[in-house]
Amino acid sequence: MLNWLAVVQAEDQARIAAEQEARRIAAELARINEQAETLAREQARLAVLAEAQRLATEQALIVAEAAARQVAAEQAQLAALAEAQRQAELLRVEAKRQEHEKQQAALAALRGYPALGATASSSPVFSFASTAVILAPETSAAILSTLRSALQVVTAAGAATLGSVLIGFAALLTPSRLGNGERFTMSVPLAELTSESPQSLRVIADRQGTLDLPVGIGYRPIGSRAEVFVVTTDGFDIRSSVPVLHATYDLLNDVYETVLPDSPTDFLTWTPAITPGNSSTEQPIVQTETPAYTGAPIIPIEGRLDLNPILVQGWDRFIIVFPDDSGIAPLYVVFSSPYAGANVKGKYSGRLFNPEQAGGPILDLDWRTAVITQAGIDAVKLHITRLDQSDANDIMVRRLEKILSQHGKITDTDLRYYTHEIRELERYRAFGYSDTASPSDESQIWNDAHTATLEDYKLGSELTILYSEEAISAMNAQDQREYEKDMRSFEQ
Repeated sequence: MLNWLAVVQAEDQARIAAEQEARRIAAELARINEQAETLAREQARLAVLAEAQRLATEQALIVAEAAARQVAAEQAQLAALAEAQRQAELLRVEAKRQEHEKQQAALAALRGYPALGATASSSPVFSFASTAVILAPETSAAILSTLRSALQVVTAAGAATLGSVLIGFAALLTPSRLGNGERFTMSVPLAELTSESPQSLRVIADRQGTLDLPVGIGYRPIGSRAEVFVVTTDGFDIRSSVPVLHATYDLLNDVYETVLPDSPTDFLTWTPAITPGNSSTEQPIVQTETPAYTGAPIIPIEGRLDLNPILVQGWDRFIIVFPDDSGIAPLYVVFSSPYAGANVKGKYSGRLFNPEQAGGPILDLDWRTAVITQAGIDAVKLHITRLDQSDANDIMVRRLEKILSQHGKITDTDLRYYTHEIRELERYRAFGYSDTASPSDESQIWNDAHTATLEDYKLGSELTILYSEEAISAMNAQDQREYEKDMRSFEQ
């Protein structure tokens, strides 16, 4: 019995132990399963988080790339805008520069011929571009006297002849070799030629008409000089009709001004004799200062009577009428035209010339690189023999020969002269002139080729550019001899 009870108890204990073990195992399995589920849930959560982070990273990258592209696009746009603005500014600056050059060229092309209104009303007046010639009172009076004498002579002689009659009354003594051919104006009071009233002249000017005059004034070259003369008009060789123009007041510059109808870059100016609007003539206004004239002497002459003269009219004539309150009497104005087609002013030389008739375009040349050779000297000699004999040229050639033989010291003047004459020869040849052709100083080809050559080498037109002091002295002495010869011819 006890054994059975012990067995039962043992079995119960074993069963209880087994049940407890089973519960422990089940609990352990449950715990393990719960841990596994927790781990799985954590792993799932981490996976979701990782995916979310990955997606967030990708989205951030996409956003960043988009932002970068936008920034790059904006930067490119800004750069393009900046470049466009830079190009626009360059274009603006270039346009402004071109406009400035255009304005400067236009201003450079403008040529004003100033005169003193009070002086012009009572005596002959000469003007060059930007320069009013102030004659000594005795010279002015003498020219007026010879003008009046010449008028009496040609009027009397003209009545007895069928053709024109001419007599000189003044002369401009211009340098012979390198005279710059600049234009000049000469005026006399119109009352010396006609009694036409200012009122009737204004009516004629209003309709852009002309006034017929039996006598006129002109100029012609004689050698290296210019003779101003009185001539009777015949309506054929010498026109009797003279255009009548208004002079208008320029308030800004305080001058009366007339722009020449056929040459809009040339204009004549006169300082008022009285303040405009003030009828009193007791207080003349201060005359505007102009550069001092240091050019060709202007003298009175008693020229010889020339019957039926052959003239190539190289001058313009105008009658200028002023407002009543100007204090300036009507004027008869002569405007010289020394060279046909000379309508461009050289940038460096300041001379008027026609670049289309100069034997080729202007080149960019440098006289400093020249080497004096015998062939070059021969070319210089060949070229200057076509021109009138010049003591100055002879001296410059002798200088070149001494330099070549190493008996003389070379100067910049020698090189400029040497290169200028050779280049001028080339232009003559390009223009079709033979080496023996000899156009005069008044010839168009001489002026155009000479001026274009100065422009080739970027030179001014001063004598000292091409000639030594010794050569210029010789030139002046030769000019004096020619002047005395001309004066003797005027008196014959």
